[in-house]
Amino acid sequence: MTILGFLCGDYSVGLYSAAVKVYNVIGAILIAAASVGIARLSEYSGNGKKYEFNQLAEEIYGVILTITFPVVVGVCCYCREIICMVGGKEYTEAHTSLFILSIALLFFILAVYWGQCILIPNGKEKELLYITSISAVINIVLNFALIPFLKQDAAAITTMLSEGFTALLTIIYGRKLVKLEGIYSIILKSLIGSGFVCVVSVTLKNIFINPNIALGVSIILSAVGYLMIEVVVKNEVVYKPVIFCIQKLFN
Repeated sequence: MTILGFLCGDYSVGLYSAAVKVYNVIGAILIAAASVGIARLSEYSGNGKKYEFNQLAEEIYGVILTITFPVVVGVCCYCREIICMVGGKEYTEAHTSLFILSIALLFFILAVYWGQCILIPNGKEKELLYITSISAVINIVLNFALIPFLKQDAAAITTMLSEGFTALLTIIYGRKLVKLEGIYSIILKSLIGSGFVCVVSVTLKNIFINPNIALGVSIILSAVGYLMIEVVVKNEVVYKPVIFCIQKLFN
């Protein structure tokens, strides 16, 4: 953001700050899902409990992806409305930056998971430091190269690229340390539900004139519909808790 202010001035910084504010809030909420099991993962890794480590790592990854995919889709669909709600209509130009940052959010969460939940518990702090350092350098270089032309959108693009780089390398290193056998099924089922979120969001934007009403109704319908779809396709992250609650309710 300092580079953006130096090259483009306060106006671009203000626009980008509005987008980053949303990005940071959503990111902090999603990180909470990843950080819950870090202590237990470290304990399992330190005691050589490989099976338990793999099981817990897969559970955490499943929860993160099941939550992150629909959130990213929802923010992409309503980036303009969210920016206007957070900063006002004068910040509408920042919606493109938020759209790009919402994609970066997925890479960010992946990087956090593979870095904090897999690499660090397995004593790979040095490798993670190398990755994040290289990513920071890439971010700075790209900022100077792109910001003069694309302004606040360039700052969002460089964030997305650097987070993508971090995610890619942490996954490459992390896959050698853990086996996530059932995760591809969860990814597919989450993407199916996220497709529903996209359809609902786009449809309601065209039905309601008031964007705030469209956003509110979309959040409710998308959340309920997404949960129902994940139960139907038997996404274990959603299916097991729902079935457990139903059994408790009627027993």
